[in-house]
Amino acid sequence: MKPSLLSRFIPGALLGSALLLSQPLYAQKIIDTKTLFTFHKSPKAELASRYKTYKVEYDFGKRPLTPEQAPLLKGLERTEGSADLLLKVKVRSFYIAKRNLLQAGSKEAPTFHYTITYRANCGYELIDLKNNTLLASHRSYGDYEDTPDFKSVGALNDYVDNTYLPKKGDYLLRGVLRRIDYDLNPHDFPIEVVVNTVEGGIPAYGEISKNVAVLSAMLTQPRPDKQQLAPVIATWEKYLLSANWNDKKSEINKPVANALIENLCVAYLLTED
Repeated sequence: MKPSLLSRFIPGALLGSALLLSQPLYAQKIIDTKTLFTFHKSPKAELASRYKTYKVEYDFGKRPLTPEQAPLLKGLERTEGSADLLLKVKVRSFYIAKRNLLQAGSKEAPTFHYTITYRANCGYELIDLKNNTLLASHRSYGDYEDTPDFKSVGALNDYVDNTYLPKKGDYLLRGVLRRIDYDLNPHDFPIEVVVNTVEGGIPAYGEISKNVAVLSAMLTQPRPDKQQLAPVIATWEKYLLSANWNDKKSEINKPVANALIENLCVAYLLTED
């Protein structure tokens, strides 16, 4: 029997049921809501109230580097003498490990630059002097980058041989000082995020959206209790693990799973996880 003749032999009600079954099993509507909130970033190391003072020690090797200003640890007093904490700042042993010459521009007006691979030993350590314990640290060991373009290889080599490394030292030092401020001081950042509710006559959708309401309320609080997010995260992770990415008719299909991922990103951000 030809498929085109099938409808002649199925009563109207049964035909309607057959058409219904061809649609997704779970009616769903995902509503995304943009929210602007203030993200409170905590310091990498919680500096206990017993810490009152800190001093800074620099290690620049043989390079004549000069910080624009000493690193600041908010709430603590910097001193040159006895202190509770020692902040070691290191920017040394940076050198060019490899240079790759590249040419651009036209044949009549070529330009030249290097892709430079450099090595460095830079970072910081924050040490509790009384207990001789490391509270926080960061290290970087090099990277690669392109130089500016020059009209001749001679001018390019002059820049690399005489200007590049001094400028790189200053740049690396500023980077370490920025990292210290980011890691060790509290910061507030305005951030826009998206949270998703899922509408539909399914208990799972109701539970997902109920927890969205909890998260949305926390985004409006100046200092939310992050422990309240633990059951919210657990609920969304549970449903995400049951997602069927290839079946549009499944209860937790691809659109719902992506909505859960976006919600979890916001929750993880809020908990600094």
